[in-house]
Amino acid sequence: EYVRWMQEAATRHATAMGSIDLLAGLGATWVAREHDIIYLKPAFEGDRVDIKTWVADMKPATSLRCYEIANARGEILAKAETDWAFVSYAKQKPVRIPVEVSSCFEIV
Repeated sequence: EYVRWMQEAATRHATAMGSIDLLAGLGATWVAREHDIIYLKPAFEGDRVDIKTWVADMKPATSLRCYEIANARGEILAKAETDWAFVSYAKQKPVRIPVEVSSCFEIV
């Protein structure tokens, strides 16, 4: 469930920043290479969770996104990272992240 929440937060953030609209025209997409999750407290069925996400690093073909997952009381349930690769549909491998995509994100 945590990975699903992370992917949903990443997609919402990228959409809000305008980068998702660029992907179809570029023939590429983001693919998760690795997830790292540190579980601090449990979440329970029916709990509302809040997820903060930000881009921490942008390399030529990859990007590191961080997450902080909290419950409604503000208690941190987990801290996580995803290493994303920018992958070309045609080449089926990572390619350089275009400036029009990387410029959508502030590195925090």
